[in-house]
Amino acid sequence: LAQRIILLRAQAQTVDPYFLFYALQSDFGQGELKARATGTTVLGIKQSELRQVRIPLFPLPVQRRIASILSAYDELIENSQRRIRILEAMARALYREWFVHFRFPGHENHPRVPSPLGEIPEGWEVKALGDFVQFKSGFSFKSGTFTADGEHRLVTIKNVQDGAFNPESNSRMNERPAKLPPYCVLNDGDILLSLTGNVGRVCLVYGGPFLLNQRVSKLVPVETFDWTMTYSMFREAEMRMKLEQLSNGVAQQNLSPVLASKMEFLRPPRELRQQFAAIADPITRRIVQLYTTIQNLRRTRDLLLPRLLSGQLVLEAD
Repeated sequence: LAQRIILLRAQAQTVDPYFLFYALQSDFGQGELKARATGTTVLGIKQSELRQVRIPLFPLPVQRRIASILSAYDELIENSQRRIRILEAMARALYREWFVHFRFPGHENHPRVPSPLGEIPEGWEVKALGDFVQFKSGFSFKSGTFTADGEHRLVTIKNVQDGAFNPESNSRMNERPAKLPPYCVLNDGDILLSLTGNVGRVCLVYGGPFLLNQRVSKLVPVETFDWTMTYSMFREAEMRMKLEQLSNGVAQQNLSPVLASKMEFLRPPRELRQQFAAIADPITRRIVQLYTTIQNLRRTRDLLLPRLLSGQLVLEAD
């Protein structure tokens, strides 16, 4: 083990290790840990203090029953996450095969022709990125209107991760601004792009609706059937590198949607893009559904956890 990590081993005759894991994750366990942590800039806990942390303790058979219920949710979450990784790999591999390596159906009958981007299949066009996708920038909300428990959740730059959306929002408000553009209301399946800091991160929204804050852009394909192609294109490392090269800023990078719209890109024929959408769109929709499933499983598990550990839900051993 590296420094600043403590290994815990449950006493087998007293505590089930999985029960111990969930007990320390609970609000009660986390409260005990934080209460005994010390430090000015970074909190830490000493072994002597850790030994004093309290957890609820049930008979060993009941502990195992609680652990089995909670771990069943974690297994379902892991299975869904595994399926997402497989499905996304499938969609991205298909995108690369057709639109990066030019091995699309019937490619043998399309000779290569010269273009500003090198040799490309006949019938393909070099266009401005703005002809394919619109960059819709977020709204500049007044931070003074934010509340801790407002009805409307805001999506900020922190919610946009690389290929993963974080639906947890600490920025909320009770009323929508009168001048809020309709596109700033986010729904499941919307594509987001980070414009500041770690420029070029892209993800799919789920668990909506949300309100789109500034420094984040919503990617809206000009043709609705280009939804998955848009997401796949912006997930490519080469696209992120190009966006980073366009960015400027002293303290942190900032991407201009106007400049991004002027980037050159290779647009395949409409019929081929529609053919791709027929195969890939159901895959991407399933990914969004699985993200929603994971969110619901986590909420249910997190609701059960304090009730089980507090004894509010009485269980009998198997």
